[in-house]
Amino acid sequence: MEGTSYPLTAEFRLRSPDYKRLRVDWRQLTLDSPETWSQKKTEMEEEFFRKFAFYRTQAGTQAPRWNAEVWRRVRDSLVTERR
Repeated sequence: MEGTSYPLTAEFRLRSPDYKRLRVDWRQLTLDSPETWSQKKTEMEEEFFRKFAFYRTQAGTQAPRWNAEVWRRVRDSLVTERR
């Protein structure tokens, strides 16, 4: 996160630019360095994946929303919001 002084305490979340309802909850983070941000962003991406990678069909079974290639594209397009 360039142009930011550390330590930094703020709330962050990731959201899909394509689907407004695909977003994780705000998380308050304290970042000590740019390296910490990289680690925390990876954790938020994993949380996003766990929350949205599968959906339940009408029959009650789980089905994957994305294959590995599509997930890479979704992950790369996620928007980071900060407040």
